[in-house]
Amino acid sequence: MREGKKKILVVEDESYHIHVLLDILKPDYRVSISKDGTDALRKAVSKSPPDLILLDIIMPGMSGYEVCTRLKADERTRDIPVIFISSLCEVKNIVRGFSLGGVDYVTKPFQTEEILARVRTHIAMREMQIRLKNQNIRLLHEIGEREKAEKALQQANEELEKRVAERTAELDTANRELAVAKEKAESASRAKTEFLSRVSHELRTPMSPIIGMTDLLLMSETPDAQQREFLTAIRDSAAHLSTIIDDLIELTQLEAEDSESVCEAFDPEMLLESIMETLEFDAENKGLQLSVFCDPEIPDSLHGDPDRLEKILKKLVENAIKFTQKGSIRISAAPGEKNENELYLRFSVQDTGIGIPADKLQDLFGDFSQADGSSTREYDGLGMGLTLVKRMLTLMGGNLWAESEEGKGSTFHFSLPFAMI
Repeated sequence: MREGKKKILVVEDESYHIHVLLDILKPDYRVSISKDGTDALRKAVSKSPPDLILLDIIMPGMSGYEVCTRLKADERTRDIPVIFISSLCEVKNIVRGFSLGGVDYVTKPFQTEEILARVRTHIAMREMQIRLKNQNIRLLHEIGEREKAEKALQQANEELEKRVAERTAELDTANRELAVAKEKAESASRAKTEFLSRVSHELRTPMSPIIGMTDLLLMSETPDAQQREFLTAIRDSAAHLSTIIDDLIELTQLEAEDSESVCEAFDPEMLLESIMETLEFDAENKGLQLSVFCDPEIPDSLHGDPDRLEKILKKLVENAIKFTQKGSIRISAAPGEKNENELYLRFSVQDTGIGIPADKLQDLFGDFSQADGSSTREYDGLGMGLTLVKRMLTLMGGNLWAESEEGKGSTFHFSLPFAMI
């Protein structure tokens, strides 16, 4: 990977806009200018290709759309991110740019904060893609080495069945090879988890300024109605991505070897009330009624992991809000099995949402799954919420199950043991 400032190719034929972009970008980037598509294509395949291209749509001769099409058709340039720039702000122009392989769209006149935010984000994403690609190459190599070792072990075992006495020494060698292969696999798994955690943190870093700067622009008097709509879409998308990144960070922490539950005193009823206060606003925004019920027979103080319990309930309630268009959501807690020092509590999150088809219910708790692909497209998400819930419950010694009727709603139940004071 090249060191120093990242290189940006600006493809623009109007001198005024060229000077504006140079003033914005030059302090942080190496900027190259092309005033027509032919020159841009030549520079894109040079010995020092750009890390990102800002491409005007309307130019003499070859349009920006045609330039982008040729860039994406050439394996040497197809991975360079292209941000379209234009005074054309109709949705059809934006959609066409994305369909040709563009990663973003900026309208004229330029806003300094917007240009810098988009450029930084896509350069950072490009760097992450390169890192992930290199990591995959290394992982594939290690997997290949492991497969070779396993094949060698299999051959040794077959030979051992024929001549046990003669090949004892070779069996010992094969066992040592297996130990080495196992260590490599475990090392690769640890490296993958650590890398995924670092990637998640690095992805979250640019999200805060994107959301913050978008909010500042929305609070200013500068944006017109259409720009405000675009800014709102940017902010909402960044917030959604931030939530996914937070879930990814939580997932990698759960996979770490030192991930253990804590045990401290807490009040179950107060915890439920706190969750309701936190999520009541989101429910009201969709016209939903959120309520809680804590059975009075539950003691005021129990010992357990209140932080993880709160995360589990929040994930289930957030899912219920997402998949419920009208009606209500109810959180409840009731006592279950009890012995001398331990009490099981049964928690339920009931909604009046879309429900889950009976044939999909049994597969619901597979890793990163949703009831069907249409839910993913309509409601967004990776199915990561239930994966986190299931893994946290496993660590805490609990279990999870669901009841649902398509079109009438769902109820998610889980039980957990808690120590009594």
